[in-house]
Amino acid sequence: MLKDNLKIGSLAIVAIALSAFTGCGDNNNDGAATVAAHAENAAAATTPAPETPATNPAATDSEAAARDDNAGDDAAPTASDGKPETEAATAAPEALPAPAATVPVALYENDDEFTAAGTNFSARFSKATGTLSGLVYAGKTLIDGDNGPKLNAFRAVINNDAWIYEKWFQSGLFDLQHTVVGAPVVSQNDDGTATLSFVVKSRGKNAAKLVGDPLIQYGNPINGIPVRLEVGRELGDSDLTFTTHQIWTIYPDGSVELEANITSNLPTFDLPRLGFALGIPAEYGTFSYYGRGPQENYNDRDSGAFVGIYQSPVAEQIAYYAKPQETGNHEDVRWCALTNDDGEGAIFIASTGSFSAAALPVSAMELLMTANPHRLRTKVIASEITTLTLDAGVRGLGGASCGPDTEKRDRIFAEPTDFGFIIRPVAKGKDLSKLANVSPAGAMPIAVVRDDAGNVSISSRNQDAEIRVSINGNPDEEYTGTIPFKNGGTVCAWLATNPNIKTEFLFPKIEKIRTRVIFASSEDGGDETATNLTDDDPDTIWHTAYSVTQADYPHWVDFDVGEVKRISGVFYLPRQKGGNGDVKDYEIYVSNDAQNWGEPVAKGQFEQSKEEQRVMFAQPVDARYIRFRALSSQNGQIYAAGAEFGVLAD
Repeated sequence: MLKDNLKIGSLAIVAIALSAFTGCGDNNNDGAATVAAHAENAAAATTPAPETPATNPAATDSEAAARDDNAGDDAAPTASDGKPETEAATAAPEALPAPAATVPVALYENDDEFTAAGTNFSARFSKATGTLSGLVYAGKTLIDGDNGPKLNAFRAVINNDAWIYEKWFQSGLFDLQHTVVGAPVVSQNDDGTATLSFVVKSRGKNAAKLVGDPLIQYGNPINGIPVRLEVGRELGDSDLTFTTHQIWTIYPDGSVELEANITSNLPTFDLPRLGFALGIPAEYGTFSYYGRGPQENYNDRDSGAFVGIYQSPVAEQIAYYAKPQETGNHEDVRWCALTNDDGEGAIFIASTGSFSAAALPVSAMELLMTANPHRLRTKVIASEITTLTLDAGVRGLGGASCGPDTEKRDRIFAEPTDFGFIIRPVAKGKDLSKLANVSPAGAMPIAVVRDDAGNVSISSRNQDAEIRVSINGNPDEEYTGTIPFKNGGTVCAWLATNPNIKTEFLFPKIEKIRTRVIFASSEDGGDETATNLTDDDPDTIWHTAYSVTQADYPHWVDFDVGEVKRISGVFYLPRQKGGNGDVKDYEIYVSNDAQNWGEPVAKGQFEQSKEEQRVMFAQPVDARYIRFRALSSQNGQIYAAGAEFGVLAD
């Protein structure tokens, strides 16, 4: 029985935000994080020590210990009818006395990586991506190179994704690029653990379009054969961007805990999934899990999949559909493991209750770009890497190939999300259920988010923790509620228990003013009303009437910003799908009573583009109401349409 109780040293948290990240206070703003390494422990590491152990000014005392109960039956609890019983799986493990002193984790760094090493294990972390770039247990490599856990929000599209998959490619979800921003915070703690904290921005590299075989289903890449991607423009700050605060805790027994808070600049974006993906060598080809099974299941297709402990070869997790697509997911998973023929490998334990999990011998893009089951079997046989996805959520399947879309309750959005898991080594003969009986004890990230109205909120999963905050360099005070922050500036936040490590955020001034629609001269009703212009969702549209009653130009929509404000301009986003209704000629009016509009404050022509277009006034004006008057369309039709319209503050 391993003495594997987890411990955590106290660590101040680096927060995250939707804007630029910098250090504050006494943080290492030059990017050179400090680490401690005890030279006398170097011999205990499984790999030679990297170049330079550094110093450690921030090691602190232990705050908490995880629980590890190695007692109990080998199998999961079952009810008298033989079906797995779910409630017992959520019971908290009992505490055991602290184990005898162990060799503390040693930390090293070179130009590219940090390395945490201990008895019979080593873990490397990339300074560029903020994730594991190497994990070795007992001399055997589990993770290497670019296969470490990274934020993942993509799946191989299914037939029912027909009406939504295009925006996933337009946002580059198939090829997220991950970059560390700011200086990492790294410490070796007095209890023998080590902690590494990174803030990582993730964004697609390019927009793209999935192109199908024109001879099959008229080029529909859902029902046909997607043969290539047409790569488009480079994506930028205004496109979907994730910001993740990742805190890694490494324990003396080789356990590695990740706690993450994920936010984005488009919290209403409808995602295929949200979590992490990693690659494990194919020799670890046995997939075991405690969750819903044995068949694949999704959050709207799981009532017939009972919770239990299941095991199968990774290759048998694939369902060979006529057109290869998303497959193999399991809901309500408490833990999963990948092991080799000797029963050695790694176990992944949910730290937030449960996760969705899948282990497949091919990646999502390989699934998507494979033409038929025969070719997929060939790829499975030749596979050298198992793709393991661990998700906070996976979008339900719905029925939109010929019916309704996935229910909103079963969708996954790019909203603030807490997620985490623990990786532990599995030795030959060890019971997975007992190895999984641990609780998270690592440092938890703080989330710092500013909403569209300009209010900053700060939170931690540790609800009892006191958070201190300083605004624009003023004396700090306890955080007690949302902070109005429309005009921008700096927010510096930290846990009261760790005042030596602080983080600072620079928020720009909010230009866009929240508006509401008060009148539309024409709208089709149903799902295409004018209110869609202010719902922050580029996939919903306003469209003038086209079914029974039709109206010709001009068309107009009136907006209310709530009170008299100084306005410098407006913006218009054309509909993102289709061409009917894209506005060409326009006029903009303002009013203080929604009755008297006077002469237009701006007029002109929009470019024929799907990008957001701005109209800046010659001089700022004070007004409460705005009228957007469309005079003609880009294609000469009588309709007007738009995805978003808004007002810019001076």
